[in-house]
Amino acid sequence: LWSMHHIIMDGWCTSIIIQKFLDNYKSLLNDQPIACYPAKSYGEYIKWLQYQDQSEAESFWKNYLRDARSIHLSHKEGLIADYEPDQGYYYLEFSQQKTEQLKIFASQSQFTLNHIIQAAWAYLISKYSQSNKVTFGVTVSGRAIPLEDVDKILGLFINTLPLYLDLEGDPSFIDILEQVKEKMLLIQQYGYVSLQKIHNWIGVGGKNLLFDNL
Repeated sequence: LWSMHHIIMDGWCTSIIIQKFLDNYKSLLNDQPIACYPAKSYGEYIKWLQYQDQSEAESFWKNYLRDARSIHLSHKEGLIADYEPDQGYYYLEFSQQKTEQLKIFASQSQFTLNHIIQAAWAYLISKYSQSNKVTFGVTVSGRAIPLEDVDKILGLFINTLPLYLDLEGDPSFIDILEQVKEKMLLIQQYGYVSLQKIHNWIGVGGKNLLFDNL
């Protein structure tokens, strides 16, 4: 039985811990001593954060989001005074054949399945909001940073960032994919900045957030 809270560590850490557990279990089965290697401290990441240029990050996010518009899918809240939010679940399941086709398309086009889902979501909310400028939240690992052995550190690195796309001119799906791929690489350079700080920098807050979906 394993209880894990996100305030301590993220999903990336799961495979690290399970692998350590399996290695130790194998050693015990074979009557071998358990190998204890010094782990890199999460404190190294905190130190790294403190050395980052906040003014440079602020300039980047302000410039990147200068033309962004707020996209709210839960528009009923603003229209109906006594609106009570309702919750539900919707599942869309792809067949094995369609899944394989998507994998082949992604591989041949040098995109990831994540890029495809993000591009489809961007197209969808563009139609729903009737806006060519769409912004929605994306979750990033937070480990695309120049810190030694960052992929082996246990701790909380994930972050939610605003992904802004300009779909002006009725771009093709491939064009949207290219933009998603480019923008995802771009924003992860400053992916360590909290969403709250980004909102403060661009002057939004309360119910006027950039997005309500991710």
